Amino acid sequence: MNAIRLGIVGAGSIVEKKHLLALAEVPDLAVLALCRRDGERLGRLADRFRIAKRYTDYRELLADREIDAVLIATGPGAQPRIVLDAVAAGKPVFAEKPMAETSGEARTMAEAIREAGAHVQIGFNKRFYYGYRTAWRLIRDGDLGTPTAIHARFWFQPGRSDPLLHNGLHFLDLVQFFMGPVREAFARRSTGPGAERPDAESVAISLRFATGAVGNVLLSSLASWDYPNEHVDVVGSNQNVLSVENGRLVRVFRCGEDTPSQVYENTLSAHWWSGNGEQGFVPQFREFARALRQGPAVPGSGAGVPAAGPEDGVRALELLEAVRGSARTHDNVCLG
Repeated sequence: MNAIRLGIVGAGSIVEKKHLLALAEVPDLAVLALCRRDGERLGRLADRFRIAKRYTDYRELLADREIDAVLIATGPGAQPRIVLDAVAAGKPVFAEKPMAETSGEARTMAEAIREAGAHVQIGFNKRFYYGYRTAWRLIRDGDLGTPTAIHARFWFQPGRSDPLLHNGLHFLDLVQFFMGPVREAFARRSTGPGAERPDAESVAISLRFATGAVGNVLLSSLASWDYPNEHVDVVGSNQNVLSVENGRLVRVFRCGEDTPSQVYENTLSAHWWSGNGEQGFVPQFREFARALRQGPAVPGSGAGVPAAGPEDGVRALELLEAVRGSARTHDNVCLG
C-alpha cells in the first residue's frame, strides 16, 4: 500500500525538532512538500530532510494534486484560515494545537469542518504518551468503576508568548480526555511575589465535570521543569486509584488489604524526553494515517486511543477562557 503523501505548512521549531523526526518513523506517511515564507530557511530544512517540493505560498501547496493530506503548524493566529482553505481544497488535515487563538474562532472552524465532512485531527500529543494511553484504556475498561475525581499538575517553562495557551492547554484537554467535558471552573492565579521571571505564573483550578465528577489542576511556569513535571491521579467509584507519573509510569492501586498494585511502565528509551514515541508524536501520526485509511477511532471499538478533533480543540479553548475569566473576576464560571 502506498504511503499517504503529506504536505507541511509551517516549518518552525516544533516541525523541525519533533514532527519531521517523528514522521520518519511512520512508514504510512511520506513528507512530499514543505511550505515556509522564508525561502532561505525553507531550503535549508528541506535539504536536511530531503523534501523534494518547496513552497513559500501555502495556497500553491494546497493546489498540488500529488499531496494527499496536510499538516499545519503555523501558530494559532494564521492557522484558522489555512485549515479552512485546506478543507475547501479537499485535503484531510492534521493541525497543531491550539487550533485558534479564541474559542469563537475555533467554533467557527469546527462548524465549517463538520459541514464539509472533512477529517481534521488536532495535535494534542499528550493523549498519546504511553502512560496516558494506558490510563485511558484502564478507565475505558472499567478498572476504576466510574471516575469520580482527578488531580493533575503540569509544570512548563516561562518565556514563550502566552504559555497557558501553548503549554497549559495540553492539560486542559487531557483532564477532559479522561473525565469528559467540564461544566464549571473556578481559578486563582499567582505571579509569584519576588519571582525571578516576571512572565512566570501559577494557576490553581477547581473543576466540576458534566458527569458530576470533580477535579483540580495546578499549572505553573514557576516550578522546576526537571523530571517529574507532570502528574495525574484519577479516583474511581470502586475506591481504586490510578496514578500517572510524567506520562510514562502508571500505577493502579486497588482497594483491598491483600490486593497488590499494578505497574505499567514504558522503558523503550533511557529517558522519557529522548523519544518521539514516548512524547506521543509517533503514535499520533500513526493514528492520523490509520484514520485516513480506516476512519477515526471510536471509543470501545479497539481501534486505538481517540485522537483530538475540532470539538476537543474548542472545548480546551473554552475551558482556558473560563479559567482566565474566573481568575480575573474571582467568580465561578459555567461552561456548556
